[in-house]
Amino acid sequence: MSRFFDSLMDTKDKRYHGTLILMLAVFGSIAITYIILGVSLCMVKDYDNVFALLDMPYITWTYLARLVLEAMSMPSLTFGNIVISMLRCIGWLEFVAVFFAVICYRTLERHRATFAGLLLLVIEVFVCGGVSLSALSCTTLKALIVRLQFMGMSIVAINTILLVLIGFYCYRQVKQYRHALAYDAVEIKELEEE
Repeated sequence: MSRFFDSLMDTKDKRYHGTLILMLAVFGSIAITYIILGVSLCMVKDYDNVFALLDMPYITWTYLARLVLEAMSMPSLTFGNIVISMLRCIGWLEFVAVFFAVICYRTLERHRATFAGLLLLVIEVFVCGGVSLSALSCTTLKALIVRLQFMGMSIVAINTILLVLIGFYCYRQVKQYRHALAYDAVEIKELEEE
């Protein structure tokens, strides 16, 4: 059994493509959790839905939702409190994603898809941050619901595009990994001179 697992990662190409596939799986699962959050925000229709959303267990699956919930419970918003909250809200999935991004940085920096993905993430952060700030100044529940629905539609749209990019890139990596599996590593032993 150990020989089988060793054969999956015994060459440089297998390790390279295998690591990228694992990284893309982590990024894809993060995108899926954001899509679930976005769909939930789109479904908010009235006062009861807003508070029912806060009781849903999947609301804490995403970093953004944990950060907003943490900010809502703060007595005052200062720069120090925001930074501490940002660090405190990092979950294990985000930690693993950052770990893979650091490991695969040299590979990721060479691709246009990485730039497109990062651009989409920056747009998502600015849209969600702007909508969250404008939601804090809402005077009516109807205005808050409209902003939550807009945020949900933005999250769903951006993360769906990201998921398609991740899926396409993952498909390419799986194809290349399958090609790399056709080759086995050969162990060469030096003959001892007598």
